[in-house]
Amino acid sequence: MSGANALGDPSPSAVATEWLHILRITLKTCSLVSIGSGDVETRTRKTKESGTSTTDEINAAAIARDANGLPTIPGPGYQGVLRRLCAETEPDGETLARELFGAEDDPKTWAAGRLICGWGSVHGQDDIAVRGLRLDGFADDLVLTFLAGTSPVWRDHVALTAVHSVDGHMKFARAAIPIGTRFSLEIAAWGDAEMKGRLISVARLFRHPRFRLGGAAHRGYGRIEVLRASYGAPDLDSPAGLRRLRSEPQSTALCNDIFLDAAFAPPKTDATEVHLTLVCPDFFRIGTATNESSALTYGSPGARDLVSGAAQKLVSPVSADAQGEKLQMKVRERKSGSGGEDNILATLREPRVVYEDGLGRIIIPFETNGQTFSAEQFSFPVPGSSIKGPIAHRMTYYANKAAGHEIDAEAYEKLDQASQKAKLAEIRRWEQRPQNLVSFLGTGKGPNDSNGRPAQGEAAHLSVDDTDVQKATWVVAIDHVSIDRFTGGARDQTGALFAEETLLGAHIDVRLSIRKPDCSDPNGVGGWPEAVSTSFLLALKDLCTARIAVGSRSHGVCNGTVKWSGKDAKAWQSAAQTLGVKSTTGSAP
Repeated sequence: MSGANALGDPSPSAVATEWLHILRITLKTCSLVSIGSGDVETRTRKTKESGTSTTDEINAAAIARDANGLPTIPGPGYQGVLRRLCAETEPDGETLARELFGAEDDPKTWAAGRLICGWGSVHGQDDIAVRGLRLDGFADDLVLTFLAGTSPVWRDHVALTAVHSVDGHMKFARAAIPIGTRFSLEIAAWGDAEMKGRLISVARLFRHPRFRLGGAAHRGYGRIEVLRASYGAPDLDSPAGLRRLRSEPQSTALCNDIFLDAAFAPPKTDATEVHLTLVCPDFFRIGTATNESSALTYGSPGARDLVSGAAQKLVSPVSADAQGEKLQMKVRERKSGSGGEDNILATLREPRVVYEDGLGRIIIPFETNGQTFSAEQFSFPVPGSSIKGPIAHRMTYYANKAAGHEIDAEAYEKLDQASQKAKLAEIRRWEQRPQNLVSFLGTGKGPNDSNGRPAQGEAAHLSVDDTDVQKATWVVAIDHVSIDRFTGGARDQTGALFAEETLLGAHIDVRLSIRKPDCSDPNGVGGWPEAVSTSFLLALKDLCTARIAVGSRSHGVCNGTVKWSGKDAKAWQSAAQTLGVKSTTGSAP
């Protein structure tokens, strides 16, 4: 079984006919990654008012962990994604997928897979993958200590009904692995000398633009980047060499660095890529469930300069130039004993892992160091779902409008009671996502049928990546009066006030991806029927012309442009310009 040369490649003159081909790959998470373990976690938090612990009623699927209690990437967690992309994108992909991954679709042609997909091990602050049981713990490693926490990142989501509208006050959450976390894994296969090329051609699919890891991929989760890749075919007749190989962390490079090898180059996209550049001239806010605010330490109304990163102690007045308009505000310093802290609802911000010069650390947004913040701490995530949701809602509106579904209030008032009831039932049907949009936008599992089984969902062909606010001028606290839910007027309790953090002058770059439908329409745009493409483009137009609010409190209206790239980019761009959407073609930055 020997036959590997000094460089770890199979030697053509060797006696052996099969070798063990091994690839080691190091990945970095570029958005939140949520790989569920099947367990459930319940969030606990301290209320700001009393300081006592309360249990939040929102549960989340726990992330998968290894024997050390650290986040991990199970082999099946990426094996299925590689198989699907291999079958869809590689030449003779279905045959290659059956050979490497196996097939169980037909008992007569059943075949076992030849690919061995190892579990991914997380990196510590020394940028080395954890190997084996850490019986001594990892209290001296700040990165591992943070990742071993119950939920490194917990992101709240608003629950939707079967017609994709907000389900009252219902919410749900996802526990996730933060951005910047690194994992290393091994992929191996037995085979002849040609197996090396087949193995690399499949492993490079980690770099495919559509590769996503874990759940909620179409909400922006799961984007990764390949940092390193190496290959080797060890000499199986050398026990010492094998023992050394198995004792190494998976982050240790093998003999051949293949990261820059042409065979490992990223595949070209097989989808249409949409790059939105949005500028918000007004306030912008993505809310969160916490009211703990350290960005505005001097009370509300208040502001913190995001350009210099310096804390403002007392400024009166503060002037900021936002799209040619002047914002005037006064910042008052909150002193101890003057009535307590302000109740400020913070903007969404999430911790992340950063590696510099081989050393990893956890970045906690707005964690103070004296009175100065680093640029990394001004991190304001924009979930992909916060962009996709408004687009989907507006697409449903335009689909109904095209179908002639309009409400005549005067005619409705003239109907008898039975006719009004029938009309309301018809309007409720209009609220549901039209069938021609289901494949484009996707749909979750529906309510249980008569047999108690939920209706099957459908994966979306439109996906929106998570992003960050690229630039903003100020973090501003806006005061609100608490409203009585019964009278609609101001609550009369003393101090029934609250404030919300918002961003001023936000710039956002958003990436969307559109896959072709399973059954393409030759007369449509990018394979999609005209009704679908038109409603999507009109929704983009509204998003880029301040007609759709992104985020909370109806702030977040933006102006923007669209850039198309990838497959069918010219067709989409031409259709967009016809409808008045400001757009160009070219490679997205």
